[in-house]
Formats: sequence, C-alpha cells, structure tokens
Amino acid sequence: HLLGRWIWKTGRTRAPHSTVPWNAQNINTNPENFVWEKDKAYITCVAGGLYEITFGFYCQRKPQVQLLVNGEPVMSAVNSASYVVHHSSGKLAHVGPHPAGNVTGLT
Repeated sequence: HLLGRWIWKTGRTRAPHSTVPWNAQNINTNPENFVWEKDKAYITCVAGGLYEITFGFYCQRKPQVQLLVNGEPVMSAVNSASYVVHHSSGKLAHVGPHPAGNVTGLT
C-alpha cells in the first residue's frame, strides 16, 4: 500500500497565487515516487497511474481550494465544503499514452 501525507503547518499562503506550501512530511512510503520538497506548493508523482487524493483545509476564512494535475485544474472546492467543481471537461496536459485511455473520477 503506497501512502503519502503532507502538512501545511504555517497557515500562511505564498504569493503570488496564494499557494499552500507543504511544510512537513508526515508519512511517505515511496519517496522515489512521491517527491516532496519542504515549503514547495506541489508534490510530484513520478509514476503515472490512478491515484486517490484526499484533502482537508482548516482555516479562519472559507478557503478556495484547487487541485492541479500537470498544471491543469481537475477539481475545485469553492468557499464551501459542500460545493465541489469537477473539471472533467478540461484537457489534461499530454504526458504519454495510457493503455486505459484518459481516466478521471470524483467520489
């Protein structure tokens, strides 16, 4: 079972786009695949495939959270935990063929 968990400890975002710097790595069972650098606003997954991503943000103000894959938005949680936009009509950046085709999902 592969697992990675990173934490935003400072509570401060980074300019210019208010990105979240992942300050601490809590667990990483495969550091060759889940590449983390302290205080960067991204985690790199080296191997292509199907990943399950869960996130939660606890803030004083209602956050606007966007998940990017290859620089493209694939999911947004906008100002409410009950409102999620799944960007399935957006085109993901081409990084090579996958035998299953283009795969997307939201649970």
